[in-house]
Amino acid sequence: MKYINEITLKNFTCFENETINFSKGINIFLGKNGVGKTHLLKILFSHFKAYWFYENEYDLTDPENGRTTILEEINEKIEDCFLLENIEPLNRNDKNFEVSINYNNHNIITSSDGERLMGNTMPILRKNELKNAIYIPPSEVMTAFERFAHFSEIKSMNLDATYQYIAKHLQEDKCSEVEFESLNKAIEDHLGGQIERDENGFYQQKNGKKIYTSLMADGIKKIATIKHLIETNNINSNTILFIDEPEVHLNPFLLNKFVDILIELEASGVQLFISSHDYLITYLLSLKSEYQKNSNICFYSLTETDAGTKISSASQVAHLENNSIIDEYNRLLEIEHEYFFKEDLND
Repeated sequence: MKYINEITLKNFTCFENETINFSKGINIFLGKNGVGKTHLLKILFSHFKAYWFYENEYDLTDPENGRTTILEEINEKIEDCFLLENIEPLNRNDKNFEVSINYNNHNIITSSDGERLMGNTMPILRKNELKNAIYIPPSEVMTAFERFAHFSEIKSMNLDATYQYIAKHLQEDKCSEVEFESLNKAIEDHLGGQIERDENGFYQQKNGKKIYTSLMADGIKKIATIKHLIETNNINSNTILFIDEPEVHLNPFLLNKFVDILIELEASGVQLFISSHDYLITYLLSLKSEYQKNSNICFYSLTETDAGTKISSASQVAHLENNSIIDEYNRLLEIEHEYFFKEDLND
């Protein structure tokens, strides 16, 4: 089975020297703001998006492309995903970074040389060895997907290339045969109907009327985006899926449904990398990890220290060190007790 086994980050943004071993299923990253959760997702995605693009979409015979190596492709994807003119700002404490990724027994090692990327170890990965990398950013894209498909447009809004990539996938037509058809039907039931697209955009048919995405709740659009990715076979058993803060715009009812979707994707062979601040998502996934047989779920706690971000991992949330989400919920209980006893004394 093809999946990302491990990454080592040296002098990369807030990471001084960290190695992370991944689950072949769901990997969920927790921690306070600014500890590198999104950076971790983006550096992984940039490498595999570049490899996939290079082998599947890049025309080596076209002189207008201007890029001739996979290293140049990775360099560009990193710059675009981090919205940078060059990669120099990713160096920690003025030291050149190094990223080492183990994928399917291949080692991919890249490092910075000032403003450009160097390829220390660049294995040749052909189409049959690769998985398609899909990144779902925090904010919804479905409403303005045609505008977001142009990098100049999203750059003018200070959005990175992950919004462009997902917008381009939303432009694709549905496939006649869908690998995850049963999951697709389950999502349709969650949404209360099919999501269609015409010349005016995406819409849902309700009571004989088209409800376009401009009038649709953002949480609905987030799940509808996953549905369209399934219907275009961009999400299938040959996918590595990155989701940044899936809880954005989802109320607790839809979060429950969303976790069911994640579990089904994992059981179907999709490797997932998720960054989250949400208690409900992490707790539900932890219950699945504890009580559901054959689940592959791992939690990672990212903690800021004087020596950079440190990472601990566990198969259940309760076993994590330095869990900022649980810490804050415990603090909330302490605040409640303080108010309760203060009120009791005043009486």
